[in-house]
Amino acid sequence: MEMAWLAQKHAHQARTSNKPLKFKALSVEEAAVVETIAEGILPADTTPGAKEAGVVWFIDLALSSFDRARRQAYREGVAAFEAKRRELFPSSLSMAALAPADVARLIGAMETTPFFEIVREHTITGFLANPEYGGNRGEAGWKLIGFSL
Repeated sequence: MEMAWLAQKHAHQARTSNKPLKFKALSVEEAAVVETIAEGILPADTTPGAKEAGVVWFIDLALSSFDRARRQAYREGVAAFEAKRRELFPSSLSMAALAPADVARLIGAMETTPFFEIVREHTITGFLANPEYGGNRGEAGWKLIGFSL
């Protein structure tokens, strides 16, 4: 019960605050990488994608609560993505600054890693979960699949 209340509070603050929220488990830099990966998994087109649905906030909440055990996997996975980015695109400054085709190429090079599977799982869950848990902003995932309360 306590976890659901904390998730609701976090999501409510994310929707209503005029000031930016602070991540609980991810650094700002890690969150930017994770958000870019998530957007590569569920990109926006005629419908919102992972970024618009706030999936990174769901992932951050998961890593600060019920999925705390995966924090280290995220730290190591983000570092591996960054290393691969520097290898493939030596002049790039960040993953978020890459062109969409380059992000797709980077994800393609990393999609067989256990870390990518974790992010894929969290992205899909965050996109479709109850918005009270930090993702699915504006019920974007529910609208996409035709679910309504």
